[in-house]
Amino acid sequence: NVGLLLMINYGTPEQKAEWIDDLAEGRRGFAFGITEPAHGSDATHMETAAVRDGDEWVINGEKTWNTGMHKAQYDLIFARTSGKAGDGNGITAFLTPTNSPGFVIEEFLWTFNMPTDHAHVSFHDVRVPHGAIFGGEGRGLQVVQHFFNENRIRQAASSLGAAQFCIDRAVEYAKERKP
Repeated sequence: NVGLLLMINYGTPEQKAEWIDDLAEGRRGFAFGITEPAHGSDATHMETAAVRDGDEWVINGEKTWNTGMHKAQYDLIFARTSGKAGDGNGITAFLTPTNSPGFVIEEFLWTFNMPTDHAHVSFHDVRVPHGAIFGGEGRGLQVVQHFFNENRIRQAASSLGAAQFCIDRAVEYAKERKP
């Protein structure tokens, strides 16, 4: 459960109190929005931005291949809050309710052998409270790196399993086939 692992490592005490039990028992989860249409998975060159407005942040931008959107009530959105494209610092993660005004699922992008569906999502003046920051203001890149390190191992194992399944079915068919 990558979401649980991230919450344990990066959640605030308030977030942990609200989320840990539900994450551990599978009652709650969040999607993961890092990839952008124009920048792929380069986590430092993002156009999605968040600007502080009093006790809230206003998020504008878009993500693609946003993992887990088919059932997510929240999306962990990564947005530039300071610095310039390419800077490692200045990226902030926000736990964003998917039912927020301005949060739009544009389309679902289905792929072979993925454990969940992925979506192209846009944000138009989406407002979240300051308490939605996950992992610290300007420190979202470390959350991204941790997610990638954990998730890539899982994805490699899943891909290996799918490949073995296909080989096994092909061998079964080859043994039965009558030319």
